[in-house]
Amino acid sequence: MMLFRNLTYLNNIEMEYTIEEKCNNVIITLDGDFDNPNYDNFSFEMDKIIESGKKFLILNIEGLEHISSIGIEMLLSSLKILRTVEGDVTLCCMNEKIKSILKESGVMSLFRIEDNLKFD
Repeated sequence: MMLFRNLTYLNNIEMEYTIEEKCNNVIITLDGDFDNPNYDNFSFEMDKIIESGKKFLILNIEGLEHISSIGIEMLLSSLKILRTVEGDVTLCCMNEKIKSILKESGVMSLFRIEDNLKFD
């Protein structure tokens, strides 16, 4: 399964993401700004993934330039839902800026963190 979404808004804020499935994981690669204008469409995609019964999400956030409180809220909401069904959310390939934002917000320790996206 490979889907591509490109969300572009009038205020020139955009986030691109790809969604693919590999080794029983759903891998979502995010690029751009994860903030309020991008929330509704991305939330819809996340809901579809979770409702389909997928339990393990890997978010490749190497290309993420910014994450707002609403983006963090979405990550936490997904984590909470998936953990109730013995699933999980892994954040991988995190750049220093996003790592700093997540540490400052106090949520970094809640997620499984991987330095790279690697499957054996």
